[in-house]
Amino acid sequence: YLFFILNLLCFLLGWNFLDEAGRAWIAKAFYIWCNVYSFFVVSIFWVAMINFFQSHEAKKYFGFISAGGSLGAFTGASIARYYSTEVCGTASMSDWGPFSLIIVSIVALSIAIILSLGFKPTTTNHPNNKEETEEKLGGTWMDPFRSVFSAPSVKNLTLYIILWTFVMTVSWMVALDIIQNWSSDPCERTAFFARIEQIITPLTLICQFFITAFILRKIGVAAVLIAYGFILFAGLVAYATFPVFTTVLVVVCILRVFEYGFNKPARETIFTVLK
Repeated sequence: YLFFILNLLCFLLGWNFLDEAGRAWIAKAFYIWCNVYSFFVVSIFWVAMINFFQSHEAKKYFGFISAGGSLGAFTGASIARYYSTEVCGTASMSDWGPFSLIIVSIVALSIAIILSLGFKPTTTNHPNNKEETEEKLGGTWMDPFRSVFSAPSVKNLTLYIILWTFVMTVSWMVALDIIQNWSSDPCERTAFFARIEQIITPLTLICQFFITAFILRKIGVAAVLIAYGFILFAGLVAYATFPVFTTVLVVVCILRVFEYGFNKPARETIFTVLK
């Protein structure tokens, strides 16, 4: 987390001191960095959670744990929307634009570091005997790469994540192109996406608190993962048929609610079996 805070400081300084051409490269680099950061930070959190819960516990609790992330998303979206409507574009902030929200991100990451100091991972969840508790893990750093090709479950999950990431990236790039054609004002675009997050969060919380556990137990993880592919395909068809900002609003809301409410808890449940 400290490493990412340093990254954010570099982006902030670069945006403040570079000319327009330099800022264009900063913006492109930040987009790529932001996607890598999102995957990395979320993965680190879920790795910790996976080590705390067995598979049957994950199906019961991961929806509620995901709800905490949804509350954080709603808070961040509210801050971004207030900034984009009340602060962005004013005389004092017009030069920095939405990029100054990085300061908020740095503060939030610093708080996360402080809170994580009291988070102590356990050596095992429910040891059956002393030997199981004291058992040491063997192997080398290459074993995870070998398991991608040797273990069918790991290979299938890896392929699923690659395909999911590819299709989601294509969908997101199409959505961004539609929004850029709709408005050239960065403050207005920031407010639009912040509003989407404010819509997504309460819907996701309802799913995580009341529906996710039931779906995972009764319908199954495989059905959730397969359904997401059909939803992504329908979203791309909608973009091609009706390339307007209203379509982006509806499609992004559906995709994100399903992702955070069902698909992510389903994927993480699989990892509890693979650990």
